[in-house]
Amino acid sequence: MTNLWTILNVAIGLALTYLVLSLVATAIQEGIAAVFRLRAATLKSGLASLLADPGSKKPQLDPFFVSVFGHGLVQRISSKGAPSYVPARNITLALLDVLKDGSQANEFTAIERAVAELPPSPIRQSLSVLMNEASGDIDVLKTRVDKWIDDSMDRISGTYKRNVQITMLAVGFVIACGFNVDSLHVAKSLWAPEANSKIVQTATNFLARHPAAGKKNDPGQGPVSGSQTDQDPAADLIAAKAAFADALDEVSSLPIPIGWKDFLLGDPKESKESKDSKDSNVPKDPNAPKGFFFILARLFEALPGWIMTALAISLGAPFWFDLLQGLINLRATGPKPPRADSPETPGDNKQRSTS
Repeated sequence: MTNLWTILNVAIGLALTYLVLSLVATAIQEGIAAVFRLRAATLKSGLASLLADPGSKKPQLDPFFVSVFGHGLVQRISSKGAPSYVPARNITLALLDVLKDGSQANEFTAIERAVAELPPSPIRQSLSVLMNEASGDIDVLKTRVDKWIDDSMDRISGTYKRNVQITMLAVGFVIACGFNVDSLHVAKSLWAPEANSKIVQTATNFLARHPAAGKKNDPGQGPVSGSQTDQDPAADLIAAKAAFADALDEVSSLPIPIGWKDFLLGDPKESKESKDSKDSNVPKDPNAPKGFFFILARLFEALPGWIMTALAISLGAPFWFDLLQGLINLRATGPKPPRADSPETPGDNKQRSTS
């Protein structure tokens, strides 16, 4: 039973480690997104592929797309340049207004005529189908176009999330190497009684300090329509810097072996110089300079653990937050295991003597 508790504690320690490192990666990703306005760029690119002529070499310069995207109902969403979030109804009204083009005729009739004059393209085909379903009712048409825009925005958000996951994987590998977080070495260290007994309390304290860490730190939140509010890139960058600093503080408080201080220590293989030495009684100095091949061997030894850490970080903070909560709750349902420093009971001694 003790081994089961030990294994569970190791799992909790790894989940906590990956969660904290995911927060660091998320802060970096959000900083990148703020600097390069990735959500706004993805939104614009996605809408251009939806509204522009497929034959256009530069969809974002297509006149019809420029008219819709430059409409006041779209651009006024953001006061800081291109918008990152636009409600579907705003895009719908802008699209229909561009099609109507100030015509004084019946609104539905004017839009229907404009759609018929569009060059053969997916948007003409889509709008024609939606207009046939509306049967001359402009309100029904707006509702159908809203749904069409929402579905398209979901695909745009999916594209953004896939790109973010690739970025998170790359950032995760840099973090794993930069902090020297070898998952295999961390798991081995968590197996030790002292670290094993402390990690659960550390994880519990972390969840108490950050009860919403998994909800507020989703880097894959793309440019969706709905109730989102467009942010100031400067404010986003400031928030990302603050989150990065907080996450680094949490990394430094983790009771796990990370960093490069002891990377070249441990149980190195005997060097060629020591093998050739005639005096075998000379003690080895662990702080002595290491050779190139020894350092290279240590790097290759750590590489699998770094890759595991990077893959774990790419899953994101929400995943590890939910898993950590589940593991903590699972541990709380069982009997409390004895402390590592508690004296053995007579019953334990008797059981061991008869085994």
